[in-house]
Amino acid sequence: MFFLPPRPRLVDRGRSADEEMLIQSGTLHQKRRQLEPVPHRGMDLRRRMAASEMEPIGSPDRFEPMALADDIRMAERHVLQAERHIKCQRARIAALKRRRLPRGKATTFLQLLEDAQSMHLQHLSRLLEHASRERTEAGLAAAVALAAL
Repeated sequence: MFFLPPRPRLVDRGRSADEEMLIQSGTLHQKRRQLEPVPHRGMDLRRRMAASEMEPIGSPDRFEPMALADDIRMAERHVLQAERHIKCQRARIAALKRRRLPRGKATTFLQLLEDAQSMHLQHLSRLLEHASRERTEAGLAAAVALAAL
């Protein structure tokens, strides 16, 4: 006997069953995220797991060293991804220009990508400045501790 895979049946609004399932899983994921407590930025993993309520533990302005390093890596990754997106979008615009096709929306989207890249760079700059300040403060504290000996 041969079994044929089921054809995707169309459900509400002309979507296939697969598309509908993706939409539902995305909606479910959003609902789960709304129900989960959001930990404060400076909390480490043990504190996050122990925190059953959304009460701040310690100062929310203070970054844990590992959290700051993670944020810096994430911001660097976003800057690199944005550079790739901008490069691809410029290539698409050039292809549209060669074919003498309209490129207004593509150019508008490129501007959005460049604006987002500017924000990514500003964010990375602020994180690096913050990390530099923390290193300087830690170095000064160590020097004071050594001088006290």
